[in-house]
Amino acid sequence: MARKGYHDSTTKDGLRDLWRTPLPIYTWLNSMYHFDVDLSAVDSRLCERFIDPGKDALSGLTSWTLYGRSGFNNPPYSNIEPWFEKAITEASFDFRSVHLVPTPNGEYRYRALEDARCHGITFIHGRLGFLHPHFIQPMAGNLRGSCVIVFGPGARTSPLSVSFIDRDDIFRKWDG
Repeated sequence: MARKGYHDSTTKDGLRDLWRTPLPIYTWLNSMYHFDVDLSAVDSRLCERFIDPGKDALSGLTSWTLYGRSGFNNPPYSNIEPWFEKAITEASFDFRSVHLVPTPNGEYRYRALEDARCHGITFIHGRLGFLHPHFIQPMAGNLRGSCVIVFGPGARTSPLSVSFIDRDDIFRKWDG
């Protein structure tokens, strides 16, 4: 039986939401958005600042703006929707959030892309090898493509920006 958010994944339940972002992907995004905070990482954080695991980053009591104006997010893929909802709310407080997520493929959970605070989506050609949470090595077998979704301050005044980039180009330019 397929599980919500994971479909045909063979990864053990305890590891599914802990995969680390490949450093070249983070470095590429950080070069454009200058992140102040890692929104959903604990042990796998890439920013110096991160939201303490004792605080609920999705809570109405925790404003992302307390950590700066721009945040990176590789959310737990089992539960992406609340991160988009919070991103829309935080954008109204002039916070830009950048989310590395699986490609939409017509899933209803991506309806947030219709919101005026969603400014763009970039599809990454080529599957990413996320890093195993304990061994810090790239793991093959990612079943889905990845994309980057940006929510930001101010209402979108033109159509949603859609772009494409090749994974290998990112790794050539930003790896080490």
